[in-house]
Amino acid sequence: MSRLSASTLLPLAIFLLVLVAMLLRVLPEALTDPWAITEDDGRHFVVWLRAMADPELFRDDPIAAYFGALTPLPYKWLFLPAVWLGIDVVSWQLLVLAPSIVALTLWAANRFLGHYFPDPIIRALCLALMVYVTMDDLVAGLPRSFAMLILFAGLLFYLERRLLALVLVLMLGANIYPAAAIVALSGIGMAGLIAFATERRIAAAEPLLTLAAVVATLVGLAIFLRSAGATGEVFSLAEARQMRIFGPSGRTQFFDGSGAYTAICSRRGGYLKECPDLPPVLALLIQMGGLTVALMILRKAVADARSFRLLPGLWAGATILFLLAYAVAFKAHLPTRYSGTGLSLLLPVGIAAVAGFLISHWRQTVRWIGLGLCWMILLGFAQQTLGVWTGDYFRDRNAELSAEIRALPKDSIIAGFTRYADFVPAYTGRAVYVSSELTVPYKKPYFELASDRVAVQGRLFSGPVDAVWHESLAQSGIDYFLEGSGTRSSWKRMALSFESLASWPGRTVFTQNPSVAAACRVAGVSEIDLIDAACFAAGLSGK
Repeated sequence: MSRLSASTLLPLAIFLLVLVAMLLRVLPEALTDPWAITEDDGRHFVVWLRAMADPELFRDDPIAAYFGALTPLPYKWLFLPAVWLGIDVVSWQLLVLAPSIVALTLWAANRFLGHYFPDPIIRALCLALMVYVTMDDLVAGLPRSFAMLILFAGLLFYLERRLLALVLVLMLGANIYPAAAIVALSGIGMAGLIAFATERRIAAAEPLLTLAAVVATLVGLAIFLRSAGATGEVFSLAEARQMRIFGPSGRTQFFDGSGAYTAICSRRGGYLKECPDLPPVLALLIQMGGLTVALMILRKAVADARSFRLLPGLWAGATILFLLAYAVAFKAHLPTRYSGTGLSLLLPVGIAAVAGFLISHWRQTVRWIGLGLCWMILLGFAQQTLGVWTGDYFRDRNAELSAEIRALPKDSIIAGFTRYADFVPAYTGRAVYVSSELTVPYKKPYFELASDRVAVQGRLFSGPVDAVWHESLAQSGIDYFLEGSGTRSSWKRMALSFESLASWPGRTVFTQNPSVAAACRVAGVSEIDLIDAACFAAGLSGK
């Protein structure tokens, strides 16, 4: 394998591995029955886009309206070909969009890494590590899936001084996933500051490139905020500390340990996003110390000082953004989105730099160790991707019930505490009254709506059945109840997130009135019943 062919074939092999792994996880449903499969986070963005093809779906649904306002317009545009061709948007996401994102990310990353690693094996090692740490996000069906593409492409076009391409990437990137564009911009800006501090001069083209990057990012960000900002005020960090949903057992775990653990290792608030089984401060020191050594090694290997400065600039910029996001949380979304995006590039680069140093060592024994390490990681990546990685894909285990619900009027509202309720919009195209999975609590108006609905749903399920109960049902607009397996456990799980939900009552109104519930059962499977709400209310009234 020549070096020229290896530069192309190794990234292609990584893409094919990922593609095969994805197809193994989503077929045949993605082709034959897209209503029967969904990606975990795709429930937040992709499933609502079915209304683009059928405007009757989710009409007047505040949950769909909320996620629709959060969905960037360019992201929606990517699904227009599916609508025009009559392809279900979930199939489009799983079979077209996700593989395209992976392919474009690998292309941009391979080009960018070529400025640092001429050896195609080292470059492939870095690509494999990058894909491994970001795999779930790359295929998640979220605007965040574009994060690494935005970052790599923005930095690549800056290095290559391609002004128009840089402007387009950062403008679209800030509109699709602002955190990645802002991290890329911070790396560019900090690299310029490092150059001025060390050389006391700035190259002639740099001010124009930097200014264009700033303007493009601000324009894209303004467009994004115009839509997302309409969803209301966000909770402050102090307010979030008092809320169950942000606690260790809540739906959105942010404060999931000590202050040091939350700030360093928390999945949503930590600088490192996750840590090995070590004390948080020690984990931080080890990873940051290792990255520092790796960058020192790389500095000697990279001849172009401008290219190298971009890496410590990116590290500094991502760190500053993390601290700023923490200071204003959650106005700039989650702090870890900034540090995590930057480190998802820097840590693989650091490991590749160490491997490259070993391979270039003058002692043959050390070179063999470096090559062995590279191939061990590459083969391990292949084994993990094909044999271990499962992706966050869910298949409908209650397909008959879902088909019955899809036959109901399109404006039907379904309520229930079962785990299945979290999947009702994805599997059926019908609105769910409230859902733990769909309660993303950062915006006050949306969380207050969810909290009120949880309280109403709790009263309707627990009773007592009196005039207030009937009035609550009438005002809720609920058409059908889901009752059955998982109600108790899901209730208790939601009670860990919502102060508005009372403790588990022991029995629901349906188990207290089994004959009425059975008479009003319109569909169901062995573990879950679908009960007509109007029929049940009338039966309890003796009408």
